[in-house]
Amino acid sequence: MIGGNSRELIHATMQWHALSAARTALNKQRLALEKEIWPKIGRSLGVGHPHWRLLNQVKEQIVLLKRKERAALAVLAKVCAAQRSAYGAADVVEAVDGMLTLEMEA
Repeated sequence: MIGGNSRELIHATMQWHALSAARTALNKQRLALEKEIWPKIGRSLGVGHPHWRLLNQVKEQIVLLKRKERAALAVLAKVCAAQRSAYGAADVVEAVDGMLTLEMEA
C-alpha cells in the first residue's frame, strides 16, 4: 500500500508517462518523415521544402518534450525518495509472479 503522499507519487508518475508517450509518438512521426524524405534527397527536395520544415519542427518538439520529460523524471525521483522513507524498515524485496513485494521487519 502506498503511504501518505500517494497522490504526489501517482501524479508525478502520470506526468512523466504522458510526456514519455507524447515524445514516443512524435519520434514515430519523425521516423516516418525521414523515411519519406531521405530517399528523395538527391532529387527535387531542397532544404526549403515543406517536408524539411515539418521535420525540423517535429525535431524541435521532441527536444522540448525530452526536456520536460527529464524534469518530470526528476520530480518523480524526489517523490519516490520521499516515499521510500516510509519503507525504511524493509529488509527484503521479493519478486513473486513478476510483482515486487516488501517484507517489513516486525
